[in-house]
Amino acid sequence: RNLGVAPVHAVQQSATVVLVADQSSPGGNQDSLTKVTYSALGASTTTISLPFGSAPNFVATTEANGAYVSMPGYAPPSVAVVNTAQNTIAETVAVGASPVAIAETPDTKKFYVANYGSGTISAFDTNTSGPTPRGVNGQPTTPPIWLAARNDSQQVYVLESNGTLGWLNTTTTAG
Repeated sequence: RNLGVAPVHAVQQSATVVLVADQSSPGGNQDSLTKVTYSALGASTTTISLPFGSAPNFVATTEANGAYVSMPGYAPPSVAVVNTAQNTIAETVAVGASPVAIAETPDTKKFYVANYGSGTISAFDTNTSGPTPRGVNGQPTTPPIWLAARNDSQQVYVLESNGTLGWLNTTTTAG
């Protein structure tokens, strides 16, 4: 399958769907999210256009019809909230500088963004009217580079650039 100019990250959305974040070449205008759908007849692709110069570098989802794509090149740096059923961007939410990773809790109620450039974590509640920012008590001591949500949705683990593994309690946002 042709996945765009420079595929940089992928996630499995369901048993038959894989989402791939694609960066365009420098100066190009092909930043996109490619949805690859597998069936008994083979595979098909759908391209979901992202804003010019957004430089997507991470895609995350635990939902059947939605995904989150980090866009460090967008001004301000943002996360695109993508409706994968309609193949459109529902909205964008501003995050810290140089977002590098996203973790959505398996219960689909929250997502977190590791902002390497600002050394922070952005946190959001998900709801039908769109993501709502939520506070985070405490921040990493060095820039975060990876996030992982625990399967019971109660914690998000934060890997920091100095090798420290921290955590956020998603029920209180403390960590």
